[in-house]
Amino acid sequence: MKKRSGFAFKVKLILLSLLMLTLPLNGQSLAAGISPQTGRSEGTLKDETIFVNLSGAGGIKEVYVINAFPRPNGEIVDFGDYAALVNLTNDLKPQIEGERITFKAGGENGIFRYQGRLIGRKLPWIFGFTYYLDGRRLKPQDLAGASGRLRMEIGVRANPEADQYFREQFMVQISIPLEMDKSGSIYAPEAVRVVAGNLTTLAFTLLPGEEGIFVVEADVERFEMGGIEIAAMRAEITLGQIGRDLESGFADMAEGMEELIEGTEKLQEGMVDFSDGAGRLYGAVAKINENSPALLAGIGSFETGLTDLATGLQELKAGFDGFRSVEIGIAAMLEKEKKEKLKSLSQYLLENPDPEVQELADAMLAQIAALEEIQAGIEGSNGGLAALEKTVTGAEGLLGSFTGLSTGLRELLTGMGGISEGAGTMSESAAVLPAEVQKLIDGQKEMREGIIEAKGEIDELTEGEEAQTVSFVSPGRANAQSVQFVMRTPPVKIPEQPISPDGYQEADKNVWQRFQDLFRGRFTLSRD
Repeated sequence: MKKRSGFAFKVKLILLSLLMLTLPLNGQSLAAGISPQTGRSEGTLKDETIFVNLSGAGGIKEVYVINAFPRPNGEIVDFGDYAALVNLTNDLKPQIEGERITFKAGGENGIFRYQGRLIGRKLPWIFGFTYYLDGRRLKPQDLAGASGRLRMEIGVRANPEADQYFREQFMVQISIPLEMDKSGSIYAPEAVRVVAGNLTTLAFTLLPGEEGIFVVEADVERFEMGGIEIAAMRAEITLGQIGRDLESGFADMAEGMEELIEGTEKLQEGMVDFSDGAGRLYGAVAKINENSPALLAGIGSFETGLTDLATGLQELKAGFDGFRSVEIGIAAMLEKEKKEKLKSLSQYLLENPDPEVQELADAMLAQIAALEEIQAGIEGSNGGLAALEKTVTGAEGLLGSFTGLSTGLRELLTGMGGISEGAGTMSESAAVLPAEVQKLIDGQKEMREGIIEAKGEIDELTEGEEAQTVSFVSPGRANAQSVQFVMRTPPVKIPEQPISPDGYQEADKNVWQRFQDLFRGRFTLSRD
């Protein structure tokens, strides 16, 4: 099967699949919201539904058409090559001239329908269904009651002998109903599953022009299932207000994605700055960690020096105390009155004729002068001594503060290895953030392009509403405003042998009776 992907394709496929699932199978009009064909035609406007009875292997057994004419007024004219015609609305008989079919509708309101068994037309598709049980090929008639691992291969290909228009304009959906109490471990990779009660319906979709083989596998027990149903209709449909809402919604989404991309790009710029900062931080922390042994040694040396300084300053302070004692003693010796008396006495003794007395007086005056000089020096040093005393006190406080600081620094430097490792991890993580954000931006841009593409797909769907619809029964003559195909295989049922009241088994039904049983209760059939 051809692989198909992409946001836009999925959107289109979902929309079309939902519409296909709502396709009526009773021959009523699908014309609501579908524009009539634009080409000229001789026939009365109608809706055309082609019903095909398929064999279990996919071969065509019988084709008939239900033509529905909405609100006819007067004569109804249609065209087609039918083996038999049945009026499904009233008892009026048709007039048939070759392929021209005329009914006298009589101005009736509502919908006029008639049924015809079609001949001479090739279906646009060729179907082939094959079945395997535990690897062994089975005929369709041998499926009923089978147990084991069942494999179904559903093949669809274009019929080269049919009109190209339908192959290129119509999409096909195949629905396979499986009873959950008889089928388990279902494998159907390309199917859309719809579960309702005990029934799992597997829906496969082919877009116009596509071919493929779909695979279904399941573990079955006394196998039975309903018939495989195939519906085909034009892919270009009118979505009306839904289409307009979708277009507007996708436009808003594209605009929102643009804003999201811009915001993410700004985030990426911030991530680049963060990564650069984390790198610089790691470099600084790593350098500190590398030099932490030297720093610890320096802190120890500095602390030792401060201790020695404090000790020396204490000793110096003790010397200062002794110096002050000397100052006090000298000051006591040089009291002003005593000093003046000594000076006067020494001056008097200098006049004594005795040389020894004069020598003693000179010595006394010299001693007094020296003491005065020492006292003046000590008094001049008092300010410096006071400042130095403050320095000693400050050094002691600094030593105490640094002791606490050095303890914290040692703990910090000891744990610097872990800090460096954490900073390195953060730097490495931050370094990949811009690239990861770029991936996010690339994904957002891809999503934006997908949204734009999906909007284009919606536009294509809505733009196709004015394309000409071609009748399958009689192209160019019949006036079809909608054409749809409904095809079905017979169900797989374990046969029952009914017994008549008199004890005899009922006779087998002919082909036409079985055909009627197949569609009875689902479609309006002829009264043959």
